[in-house]
Amino acid sequence: EAPGSGPLPPCDALEAFLPRGAAAWGRVSVGLRCHSDQKPWTRFVLAHVAVEGRYFVALRYIETGKALGAGDFAARNGDLTALPRSVVTDAAELEGVVAANRIASGAPLRRELVRGVAVIQQGQTVKVVAEGPGYSVSTEARAMTSAGAGSTV
Repeated sequence: EAPGSGPLPPCDALEAFLPRGAAAWGRVSVGLRCHSDQKPWTRFVLAHVAVEGRYFVALRYIETGKALGAGDFAARNGDLTALPRSVVTDAAELEGVVAANRIASGAPLRRELVRGVAVIQQGQTVKVVAEGPGYSVSTEARAMTSAGAGSTV
């Protein structure tokens, strides 16, 4: 029978494991399993895994639809597990984006708060090119949706 609480019993072959589907991020339950010949046991203990890293925050209030520039955000360091998973950690993700919603001054920038600027508008005539070894085929087409740089349209 596995012990429930209190100090861990002695063990010569202790194994730590994460339950299936658990991520080593933030507050987690870590399993401890003893493979002792005398009295094997398993117990779960709470742990907190902090991930220190760089993320970006708004330096000022940003209106919906405003293009973000270098003076609109700054890097901060802190525990990423205390922030939303969608927080922006790479400045390259902020190039050529506009605010999809209002962003408060000091707020961590999250991917859902920004969107790419549309470089192709729905209904616009575009050139479609298909290339391969030894051939190149092109035609004109009409874009069915708007799209940002690097997006599929």
